[in-house]
This record gives sequence, structure tokens and C-alpha cells, in this order.
Amino acid sequence: YAHWKKEDEPPTPDAEARWIYTDNSGATVTEDGTFEGMWNKAMDLSRASTVTLLKDITATNGSFGRGDGFSDSGFVLVPDVAAITLDLNGKTLSRNLDTPQQNGHVIEIEQGAIFTLTYTSEAQTGMLTGGNTTDTGGGILHRGDEFYFRGGKITGNKAEKNGGGVYHYAGSFQMKNG
Repeated sequence: YAHWKKEDEPPTPDAEARWIYTDNSGATVTEDGTFEGMWNKAMDLSRASTVTLLKDITATNGSFGRGDGFSDSGFVLVPDVAAITLDLNGKTLSRNLDTPQQNGHVIEIEQGAIFTLTYTSEAQTGMLTGGNTTDTGGGILHRGDEFYFRGGKITGNKAEKNGGGVYHYAGSFQMKNG
């Protein structure tokens, strides 16, 4: 693996996601593990980091996990102190909700957060799906400072009020290649 960049190394067997950031010395740090574990690691930093999906992720009973990176309702949370990129990498992130529920969106970006949704797969695929909310923002509820949508599909999400795919409440929203 000496000829590969650290972030391009093959994933650990059975890993669901890869967490990548640059430390204070400028070295790239990576770790493979569960989506829940890697997303929560991204919450621990005061610097930008990336979580790359290595497998399709489907919420269990509507919940992606526990910890600072997830709400009590089960959605993926981008908290106010975060600057995170989620690389779908040709994979699917699904909340898998058949019936509407309160806070049934897949991702919520809080005020103060910076979030980028992208894909790096050669096929330029990747999907965020399965949100189903009684309110707004079935796929993504954006309350944050900055949201950059750089690729992938936000599809198959529902909202009883507004924004089945994305509900842009506040901050800036830039879309390219989505």
C-alpha cells in the first residue's frame, strides 16, 4: 500500500464508513468503523473532517445511532460546532421510514454548522433516502450556516408540509452536480 495515499487505502473488512481529517502537523488521519462510530468521531473535532460511506447504511427502527452526531429521534445530526463532509461514495444512506413521524428527516443541519454532501464514486452515484416527516425537510432540514450540495441524489423522501428533499430554513445553500 506504499503507493496509495492514506485516504485511498482499502477499507478494513466489514467497515461501514471511513473518517478522515488532517491533524495539526498536516498529516492525514483515517479510521474505519461503523457509521455510528465514525460520525460521532467527526463530532469530537473543532476542525473539518469527512465521513465516507463504505457500505449502504439503513437506519434500524428509524435510528442511525446514538451520541453527539444523532438526535434522540434517530436522524443524523450536524451540530452547531461542526464542519463535516459526508461522502456518499456511491452508497445509500436510508432512514427507511414507511410512515411519517415527527423529526422524520434523514439529516438535520443545526444553526452554526457547515455541511457538505458529496460523492466521489466513479459512477457519480450515492443516495440519501427514506426520510418521512410530519413537518418540513424529509431528506435534509437545513437550519445551519452553510450547506454545500456537491452531488448524489436526494430522493424518496417525504414531508407533510414543505421540502420533501431539502427544506432550506436559514443560512446559505449552494447546489452543484446534484
